Amino acid sequence: MVFRRDKLPEATGGGKAKLGHILIVDDEPDNLKVLEDLLSDEFHVHKTTTGMEGLRILEREPIAMVITDQRMPNMTGAEFLAQSMYSRPDCIKIVLTGYADIDAIVAAINRGRAHAFLRKPWDTRELLIAVRNGFDVWQTEERRRALGATAREAVVGLRAALDAIDGGLSGAELAKTTKAARDIIDGLMQAAADPPAAS
Repeated sequence: MVFRRDKLPEATGGGKAKLGHILIVDDEPDNLKVLEDLLSDEFHVHKTTTGMEGLRILEREPIAMVITDQRMPNMTGAEFLAQSMYSRPDCIKIVLTGYADIDAIVAAINRGRAHAFLRKPWDTRELLIAVRNGFDVWQTEERRRALGATAREAVVGLRAALDAIDGGLSGAELAKTTKAARDIIDGLMQAAADPPAAS
């Protein structure tokens, strides 16, 4: 099913900086064009009609979100999302489907970690809400990952400094204090290695 451009309201970019990169995979070129027109004011849009080309784009571009059709020849949306886990496991994934295919939905959730499903013909406002909410989740997770990396670097540096102090000075109290500090740092490193999921 193809959706007409003239039925969509204009996207609301307003000259702002683009939020991130979206990959759209749909075997209908007209659908790709409609979605690109809708989203390109707010996002960098990459598009393709095949799952194989979509996987190549994921390898070379900083894709934060994938929007894929479910029913495509050669590779379904669920199959594409499952394979995308190898190169972009953390990107947000939205599936478009015109069919009530429960098995495909379950496969996309379980194997491809789909975040949302939208029915064709999609409601434009619903689609934009799903995309913007998805980007909010992605940005939160990116900040969490960056904070975890920063904390790990700081802890490694602090541990090295304590080791240097401990090696250069003597005294039972100093050794006891630096050991306690290292134990605390080890706990912080463990927490940074596996930070809690964003709520």
